[in-house]
Amino acid sequence: MLNCKETTRLASDRFERRLTLWERVNFFMHLMMCPFCRRFARQIDWLHDLFHKTSTLSNEQLAQIGRDYPIDQDRIARTLKDQDK
Repeated sequence: MLNCKETTRLASDRFERRLTLWERVNFFMHLMMCPFCRRFARQIDWLHDLFHKTSTLSNEQLAQIGRDYPIDQDRIARTLKDQDK
């Protein structure tokens, strides 16, 4: 049985290579029992899909997204600073 560290590694590895049958079985068995790894796997799936979708956009489309959803860098910096306290 895989531990959480091994499971999260396989969650990433499965986008770069085909997992062996044994790895897939153990990976999905662990996900059935561990809500934290299940959440991590869903999040990494979402990120993979997001990066894949944005890689097909033109520079103008990406610039438009930046205009539609500006990043509040000051707010992010304050939040990170508050978390360090």
